[in-house]
Amino acid sequence: MPRKLNAVFPLLGIFLFLFLASRAQAQEKPRKIEFPLKWGTIAPVATSWGTSIERVNKLIEINSGGRVKNTWYYGSVMGDEMDMIRKVKIGQLQGLAILTVGLQKIAPETGVLTLPFLFKDYREVDCTFPKIWKLLEEAFEKHGFVLLGHTDVCFAIMQTRVSPEMEAELQKDIIVNGKISDPAKGDKLLKYLKQWAWQTLDIDAYLYKAIGISNIIPLQLTDVLTALQTGMVNSVYGSCSTTVALQWQTYVNYIIKFGGYEGVAYAPAMLVLDKKTFYSFPPDLQKIFRDAWQTELGPGSTRLSLQVREDEQKMCQGMKNRGAKEIMLDSELTKIYAEKSRPIYKMMEGKYYPPEFLQAVEKARDECRAGLEGKP
Repeated sequence: MPRKLNAVFPLLGIFLFLFLASRAQAQEKPRKIEFPLKWGTIAPVATSWGTSIERVNKLIEINSGGRVKNTWYYGSVMGDEMDMIRKVKIGQLQGLAILTVGLQKIAPETGVLTLPFLFKDYREVDCTFPKIWKLLEEAFEKHGFVLLGHTDVCFAIMQTRVSPEMEAELQKDIIVNGKISDPAKGDKLLKYLKQWAWQTLDIDAYLYKAIGISNIIPLQLTDVLTALQTGMVNSVYGSCSTTVALQWQTYVNYIIKFGGYEGVAYAPAMLVLDKKTFYSFPPDLQKIFRDAWQTELGPGSTRLSLQVREDEQKMCQGMKNRGAKEIMLDSELTKIYAEKSRPIYKMMEGKYYPPEFLQAVEKARDECRAGLEGKP
């Protein structure tokens, strides 16, 4: 056979293979979307939350072969958390990434997690959540939802706008070496506050009363900025990230910290899906769904939480760079306030959680605290 033909035959084979492959691909129909899901959250898309969600969306669509399509509505497009919960009930939404207020509306048991001085730091949080995950799953199932993931909103801290007169008094008589250790002086600072309380979270209001804040102003979240501008309130409660996102930082010049604790109370965020929707999936799709979300938000994963915490540190440092100062109530004084707030745990029993739920969470927390003691 001539040498030229020997060279041509392999090329013809390649062309034939490519032609047949392209024909087969052209004839293959795209997989039909069997489960179009709509999700809502008050979180903006341009956040660590949004980045994480979009990564998991792609993973689910790939692993399900296109059977699932997740559409997300960010930044309160679907209303506040109460609005979104109602929309799940009437079928306009199927899933939610939801924060403290919404969580306690769906599953009141989650109120345990936000009790004051329950957790000292993130190490206790990260150790405790895998131990109580099944307990949380059961609570959400009972209320018609499937729990798919968890991350932080961060620890809530008190942030206040101190007048020049009060600042002079703080620096002269109340703060010593950056700290307050005298209970009488700590009480004086707290009595100065005109403290915003979230209108639908009575746990917060009980905390303020317990530690000696007498001037408590309940407001909806949307009214807080105006209240700060007019002086109706001079103290807010939440993370630095929340303060910056809601443009409150202009009206904050002091951050109040409690020694030995990352913040006064831990604030979780959770990902939940309507129970009927989840169990309408075939078993293989249920597994794909759970596995995908738990790569970033599962009880053993801190991928998103670590990013949220890093963002929070940057926000707090940014506030300090713009002039906010820190007041530290020392550890011994903090113990006094933690003890004063302890009756709230009993007060919330029955309204939010049964006694055994709190006992299980505290048992898991105590095991973690003992194991972490002395470790860096």
